[in-house]
Amino acid sequence: MKVELRDGKELFFDGYVNAVERDSRVIHEDGRVFVEQIMSGAWTRALEANPGVVLLFNHQSGRVLGQNGKNIRLYEDNIGLRIEGSTTDDEVVEAAKNHQLRGFSFGFRKINDEYEPYKEGVERRFVKDLKLTEVSMLTKLPAYYGTQIYTRDEDTVIISVRYADDEQNELNFREELVTPPEPEAEPDYSREYDKYQFI
Repeated sequence: MKVELRDGKELFFDGYVNAVERDSRVIHEDGRVFVEQIMSGAWTRALEANPGVVLLFNHQSGRVLGQNGKNIRLYEDNIGLRIEGSTTDDEVVEAAKNHQLRGFSFGFRKINDEYEPYKEGVERRFVKDLKLTEVSMLTKLPAYYGTQIYTRDEDTVIISVRYADDEQNELNFREELVTPPEPEAEPDYSREYDKYQFI
């Protein structure tokens, strides 16, 4: 993630939420041990289905930093899901000054996936299609350099929080129940984005 602080008040950022077809760190979930890949094209389809995705801080539903089409831009390129944008949030700006920002993460509900053997005791999961619920800027160590999974249960979201306390490959796992933020009205996408609005 590249960041630039302007006038000490506004943070501009540019980075990847996820690199497609690359393994995550090892994940322990529901009795399974696996590495995970998001397949190419999944992000484009997810953004077409939900263009108004919000940006959160550390997956906190009450900490909305922006929305796609407003102060952030999300799109899939040949590397993966890219994010560009800016924020004036005081806590995020302070975290940037203290070199505490560690990357991006995302929340999703899988639509289509499959598993295959990877190595002894570990599978590899391929996520082919998903519903993207949010992306987050993190001060924690992400699973892919960023992963958090949402699975929907009626109006509540069960979050499988994937994070690491240190640089070891194995991730801790826990679950929380939260209500996801309601996105604002879908923005107008009739104009071309000017890349110079972003880093």
